[in-house]
Amino acid sequence: MEPTVVLWAVLVVLFTAAAAVVDVRTHRLPNLLTVPAFVLGVVFHVLWGLVTQGPWGALSGLGWSLGGFAVGFGILFVLWLIGGGGGGDVKFMGALGAWLGAWNTAVVFVASALINVVLIALIRTWQFVEGKKPQRVQDSDPRVRRRAMSYGLPVALATWAVLALQLWSQARAG
Repeated sequence: MEPTVVLWAVLVVLFTAAAAVVDVRTHRLPNLLTVPAFVLGVVFHVLWGLVTQGPWGALSGLGWSLGGFAVGFGILFVLWLIGGGGGGDVKFMGALGAWLGAWNTAVVFVASALINVVLIALIRTWQFVEGKKPQRVQDSDPRVRRRAMSYGLPVALATWAVLALQLWSQARAG
């Protein structure tokens, strides 16, 4: 497997793992994490394109990265407008899109929604079995209080699944 692909996957895993941990602990995805990740994603793909295909490859890498940003940011921005998430979630998905490209970002979004439903069902079932009432997040922001689960964890799990499938298919292809 090409070392650049492995480096790309490791960087994406590190970013999503950090985001998941921060989001679960604080219920926020700070700009300090998302903005540098966005910039690094764009720079990575521009340089990768430049090294492998020259100036046109750099432009292709830029377009690929910005297309992923547009999909991730755009989907979550619409959800944010209707009260379905926080601003950090929007920037997180945009930054992740810069690393994954448009198609993979859309796949991660759908997979994370399914994972989120499963995790919430498991948590609620466990709480019911234990006889506990669901606890709300204590925060002054009503959007944060309304969320049943931090967004970073399901997105990280979905991203890792997508990466594993891609790396597995590339390894099989030779």
